[in-house]
Amino acid sequence: MKKQALPEKNPAEKVLEKLSGHFEIDRKLLISSIKDFRKKNVHTQYCQVLGVELYKLLLENGLNESDVINVDRLIDKIDGFLYNNQIETALDVLEVIDAVQPFQKIDPNGNKVYCFENQIEANIFEIDGIITKDISWIESARPNLLARKAKILLDNNKTFDALDVVADLLEINPVSFEGHILKAQCYREKNPKRFKEYLQMAYRYAYKPTHFVQMFVNFYNYYADKEDWVTAYAVLSAVKVYEVNDDLLGDLERLKEKMTRTVVTPFKVPTPEQIMVILEREKIEIHIKDQNYRILIDLYEQLFMSQDNKVFMKEIAEYIQGFAGQEDILKIIEKRLKSK
Repeated sequence: MKKQALPEKNPAEKVLEKLSGHFEIDRKLLISSIKDFRKKNVHTQYCQVLGVELYKLLLENGLNESDVINVDRLIDKIDGFLYNNQIETALDVLEVIDAVQPFQKIDPNGNKVYCFENQIEANIFEIDGIITKDISWIESARPNLLARKAKILLDNNKTFDALDVVADLLEINPVSFEGHILKAQCYREKNPKRFKEYLQMAYRYAYKPTHFVQMFVNFYNYYADKEDWVTAYAVLSAVKVYEVNDDLLGDLERLKEKMTRTVVTPFKVPTPEQIMVILEREKIEIHIKDQNYRILIDLYEQLFMSQDNKVFMKEIAEYIQGFAGQEDILKIIEKRLKSK
């Protein structure tokens, strides 16, 4: 009688068979296999199986958490791990959370799948002209998870590892402002010229007032590293366009004192006009790109008319008003829409 062939094992089962019972070996095997599955477009359920197995491994080796993966709770715990200098634990938990996120590189129709934070990024991506053929996209936490991981690696001087994670992030979300900022930061020490170039590239994808604050602070670091204190002061002053707080005012005051001590002639605070000249000279934009602002306006109008997603509508409204300054642009928009 012909012997019946055994059913072929699935990819996750093949990895689980290789587990040795040694924590560090198994941990590395699971993490590398999850990454390999993502690259090879192995079905998301098998990534999730390995993510669950990695979580069990962490529980068995000191992670004091529930047996059930609670993504929101684990994300909230990351700062605590970092505060207690549990860097590897924070990174491992992020690996677990990322592994259980639904995602496949290619959809059933053969289209590449992108992960965007929201419809704003999807529209920026479409208008930016990066891809001309059909695409699929999903709202996903993956870009934020990868950004968090890259930031932790960068803060712990693991620049090359951070660059690898940023590359993964920008592959699934090429218009991620955070991704481009992190890419720039990876070059701050080794290649200041690239640091500045990538900061300027990030501007193309800025659509929140907080993006500009983040961008100006990074430009400040660039000029402070060069000890170009006048330009550094001008750039840091630009933060006041979008945010004024005691910390910022204190930083500006300390910078003035530093400049007074280090220059031959007394330092004079640049006037607003002089600050604008400096920013223009350095090609540092302080206003949102016209096309990105138009995307915000169009999406707000669509949501206002449909009243489908009031939470997202309110979020967009805050961005629009943040860029509009004192002018109550929202009332102008709503009045026009109601008059149609």
